[in-house]
Amino acid sequence: MSDSPFAVLPGLTVLARLPGAECLARYQSAEGGSCLVERRPREGTPRKADEFLANNMTEIVLRVREVHVDGDHAYLVYEGDAACALPARVHDRRWSEEQRVETLACLAKALRDLHARGHVHGDLTPDAVLLREDGSVRFAAIVPPPAPSSSMSSKPGEARTFGPTLNRIRATGGALAYLAPEQFMANTTLAESDVFAWGCIAYELATGRSPFGFVTDPAKLLEAITKGPQRPIHEVSPRFTESFDARVRATLSIERSKRVLPSDLTGSVVEAPGATVTRESRAAASATPRWVVPAVIVAVSCAALAYFAMAR
Repeated sequence: MSDSPFAVLPGLTVLARLPGAECLARYQSAEGGSCLVERRPREGTPRKADEFLANNMTEIVLRVREVHVDGDHAYLVYEGDAACALPARVHDRRWSEEQRVETLACLAKALRDLHARGHVHGDLTPDAVLLREDGSVRFAAIVPPPAPSSSMSSKPGEARTFGPTLNRIRATGGALAYLAPEQFMANTTLAESDVFAWGCIAYELATGRSPFGFVTDPAKLLEAITKGPQRPIHEVSPRFTESFDARVRATLSIERSKRVLPSDLTGSVVEAPGATVTRESRAAASATPRWVVPAVIVAVSCAALAYFAMAR
């Protein structure tokens, strides 16, 4: 098969790459229906559809129908569709702050549902989040994360990584993007690791940049996480509030026990310039019936005419 994500698959013809996704494309079947296909590294990818985590939770995760393996790649054929992958929206200026917050709220809910059913994503990045036409989100296929390790690495540079974590580092050019400290230091993946990844995604969606910069050294990343994000979100993007910045920072704590996935993102965005006046005007207009002003004008006019008629 070609090294392109648009490889020819049995009974399927490629249509176009999914916006925002380097390795996701929409294909057409011989029957005329369409589906999504994702290319992944062969190493660490299950060979059977039922081996993917939460493959039966179609309200959260796109279901894998079948897996094709060729050379160094595995091709996952999905059931269901999506409009784009999350990276397509990060730098889209047409995508408002309100829409970004709404997507983050949907993503937080999906994570809570996943955790409530006893699962951990373990490899959450913007590429793994698919947006549907109705505004809801779905996760791409989830590979079961490595078993938790009870021993911490003695040195940051000796952090052991394999499976999804290693694939992610390769995909980001060596950056330890979206990884929680326990993942790149001890290869331990927990629900709190997903919360940390959510915080990284939230910061990036709000500012267009990573909270800790492009870091390839575990020791330097650990130091950056200890200090916190480089700049407050509301300083980079003024329409986001300080309370939103505080909620995101809470998810990026170096201490797992302090990471809290927000259940409510109300008050995350300030009104756009002029929006307050417009809203108050609408409120005033709705409080006063439209017929009142014309009626007053007519009444005043009639009274004036009557007055002048009597004066004559």
